Amino acid sequence: MNPNRATFHSLALGVFLAIAYAFWDTSLGACPEGQPSAEGIVLAIGGGSTPRPAIREALARVRARGSENVSVVVLAWASRAENRGEPSSAMWLEEGASSSVVAPDEEAAAAKLLAEADVIWMGGGDQDRLLDELERLGLVDDLLAAHARGALIGGTSAGAAVLGSVCIAGDPEPEAYVVGGMRGRAGLGLLSHTIIDQHFRERKREGRLLTAVLDAGRAVGYGVSESTALFFEEGAVTVMGSGVVVVFDARQATVEGGSEDAGALRSGSGIRTSILSPMRDAGRER
Repeated sequence: MNPNRATFHSLALGVFLAIAYAFWDTSLGACPEGQPSAEGIVLAIGGGSTPRPAIREALARVRARGSENVSVVVLAWASRAENRGEPSSAMWLEEGASSSVVAPDEEAAAAKLLAEADVIWMGGGDQDRLLDELERLGLVDDLLAAHARGALIGGTSAGAAVLGSVCIAGDPEPEAYVVGGMRGRAGLGLLSHTIIDQHFRERKREGRLLTAVLDAGRAVGYGVSESTALFFEEGAVTVMGSGVVVVFDARQATVEGGSEDAGALRSGSGIRTSILSPMRDAGRER
């Protein structure tokens, strides 16, 4: 056999197996890539228009855990808009939440709301700004405590980017495949060893996320397309919406180049890639 043709067949088979494995795992509820580190549900949406079925699914999952009257708190500090948080708050009410409020810029009042919330939602904007405000108000521990008692915590765009252990920050599209090329900062850590990127397919952020994953070391990166939702619950992942989620798993990868090689081109092998697509089961998006 022609060696070039053999190589092509091997690559094609590898891509097929990665995609098939992702679909199979999603449909069965298995989650080999990354695990939630706390008890609540995590919901990441990749920006763009929010898929309303995912919001209804989120409410259903919260109710299934015993919270019949679901209260939502919106953290809108990623945005500078005058009406920041109000469209998100209205969205949750339209889809059936019992109450939804935008958290005030005051530590004690915001902390009280977080302590009683069933859902905590973070909107889009600037993830650096969002994390800065959460730290300034001393609310990071309150968020972690809410999640540990079972609250759903999620967000879209910038609100999704802060959910993992590392948050891609700084310039939106820095140089890819370069050691130290992706400036990151500590995220909320709701998902261990995990990085979430958004607007993924639309802005062609494969290089950006791969670089962040390799810089972080032994991490898993999820690239979430716009209008696409990714649920993490009890070791399972579910994709809903109209796009795909691309997963780069470097936990078993061999990566060359340390911090002392800043600016050098990256090289690595054994990075597992999966593509997760929305599934439909009995007329219900999965």
